[in-house]
Amino acid sequence: MHTRVMYHALHESGQSNIYIIQDVAVPYSAAEEFVEYLEADFTHYPLWVCPLKQAGQANISTEGVVAERPAPHAPEMLMNFGVWGPGPKGRQQFVDMNRRLERKVDSLGGKKWLYAQAYYTEEEFWTIHNRRDYDALRTKYHATHLPSIYDKVMVDVAAEQQAVNASWTTWLLALCWSIWPLSGIYGVLMATIGGDYLLPRKPALLVKSNRDE
Repeated sequence: MHTRVMYHALHESGQSNIYIIQDVAVPYSAAEEFVEYLEADFTHYPLWVCPLKQAGQANISTEGVVAERPAPHAPEMLMNFGVWGPGPKGRQQFVDMNRRLERKVDSLGGKKWLYAQAYYTEEEFWTIHNRRDYDALRTKYHATHLPSIYDKVMVDVAAEQQAVNASWTTWLLALCWSIWPLSGIYGVLMATIGGDYLLPRKPALLVKSNRDE
């Protein structure tokens, strides 16, 4: 099963509302502090730990051209942490735990991958990411009518709870699909119906240098 199919199944199943699934990177200088924070607030083991080199970061200009150049004052090395494990039973406690992690990563000058659910407010999200250049690209390619990256990754906790409270059917379904293994089976079923597993993997781009000519 391809990784993208597993992530599709993860979100469709609702398991991402039960398990903490976060993938972040912080500067080397902050790694020890972050480990101490995880030990005190999460106690999830094992941890995925992997060094990352970011000497040349890809910056996308408003002309859509990718320029390989280091970001100003960016640390050369980052430490990548995968934090995965069961979260608190209460929904609000679960959200609060994810929010604390997001704030900690931001305070340490780190970044988080957005394949997992994000709990930032919109203001917080755009203080981390470059909205000016992003919106310029959306305007340039006539994509402003489409949902933004924030719209795609954020979790609207208030709307989620409102939907559950508005209908006993929705509440019952939410309760049913929160039970393992029913939720896992449902997620795999939805990923299969969606046809993700039929999509071919994208081949790696081959870049030919002048020396090869």
